[in-house]
Amino acid sequence: MTDLAASRRVHISLTYGASDFRQFLWVKGDTLQLQRVMANLLTNAINHSPRGERVEVILEPSSSHQTVKVTDNGAGIKPNELPHLFERFYQGQSDRQAKGSGLGLYLSRQIVEAHGGTIWAENRQPTGATFAFRLPTLPYNSSYSA
Repeated sequence: MTDLAASRRVHISLTYGASDFRQFLWVKGDTLQLQRVMANLLTNAINHSPRGERVEVILEPSSSHQTVKVTDNGAGIKPNELPHLFERFYQGQSDRQAKGSGLGLYLSRQIVEAHGGTIWAENRQPTGATFAFRLPTLPYNSSYSA
């Protein structure tokens, strides 16, 4: 995603709070499919962000779920589009240059739900959007450490 972000002059930052990343941000899942979800959410955030803005990835651990939030400072989501964002082939109205197939968010929802999770979107105030998903926690075991 760094090449796309650089071409759009968008900075990507990662925040995971005071947690011990290796110990508390584990989920059980298909690495390739979860990477696809992250790529879809990041691509959308970068493409909807004005030049010079920031896209933030926020990792929030809890005892039962891990939450990933991708936030941007773009125009936000029109209220009438919110219920349709994760539908197959849905493309919201936008003045952005990059157009997609309308499958990215749909496939992301399918992947997250197949992993026992949930995915959602919401507007930020005063501008921008947050796309987030939550997956069940994989209990920490020191044998998982790399």
